[in-house]
Amino acid sequence: MSVSSLQNRVNCLRRKMALPYAHLVFQRMCCDFCIEWARAKADKRPTPSPQSFGLRVAGAGFQLPTFTAVFHYLEKCASSGQDPLPERLLRALFPNFEYRPDVE
Repeated sequence: MSVSSLQNRVNCLRRKMALPYAHLVFQRMCCDFCIEWARAKADKRPTPSPQSFGLRVAGAGFQLPTFTAVFHYLEKCASSGQDPLPERLLRALFPNFEYRPDVE
């Protein structure tokens, strides 16, 4: 196998796994943000702003067109006094993503 064909296979796998990788990165990011939100609320400190979550997304090197849905969800949580759920944040970020592990 030549180096160029091996590089082509690697690039193909990178493209194929880009969305699942992003989903895993954001799953952790959403959990951390929701924990930070709950701790701030419990300590009677101001909760993190939706803009701070947007900065985390941009800092991770992602640009998502669905961030307005996340912003509205976090604004709704802040106005109603509820804690955001990581699953809802992920669903807002990736509305069409279905994780199906390859089980053999």
